[in-house]
Amino acid sequence: LFSASRNLSLLLDIKVVAVPAEANARGVIAMGLTTDGKTYSDMTSGEVDVLYAIGELPLTERPDTGFLVVQTSYMTELAKQADVILPASTYLESEGTITNYLGKDKEVKKIIGPAGDSKQHKDIFIELSKVLGSAIKQTAKIKSAHEVSKPAFVPFEKKKGLDANPADIKEAVNASVINHSKLLWLREAQKATV
Repeated sequence: LFSASRNLSLLLDIKVVAVPAEANARGVIAMGLTTDGKTYSDMTSGEVDVLYAIGELPLTERPDTGFLVVQTSYMTELAKQADVILPASTYLESEGTITNYLGKDKEVKKIIGPAGDSKQHKDIFIELSKVLGSAIKQTAKIKSAHEVSKPAFVPFEKKKGLDANPADIKEAVNASVINHSKLLWLREAQKATV
């Protein structure tokens, strides 16, 4: 998405902005966490033995995979079907930096402490890396995405298998927020008026 928008900007001499569904998607990709060439269809149709899903994904049925790990802030339909759930804190319970859709690093400050046993995504990754024998060192300040990954001109390629319906993504994100958060009162209030 980001490479394609950058290429369009260069080729057509226009300003194009790629807007991902998640707030820090650009930063995550720039730090090197990618799908390793696998498409959405590959990952959900049995072509991977272990699937590690992070965040609120637009899946209500368990993908065809041998082992499913879900790292999320909410008990989504996918999380209910996971072999392992790693409880992540919400954005209000987290601090650090994110890279916004324009590529700018922004500081995020914690407003409240994490609920229960939840941890920030970065802390889950650090602990998991220790258990797996390849410890990630926590630094005081993580390098910005631009320091880690220098943009390069690459030819535009049409990606196949990107068959996630935008309406399904919107529905899944809204369902996780309304059904599994502090907005639960809103759903109950709506039921009471019917």
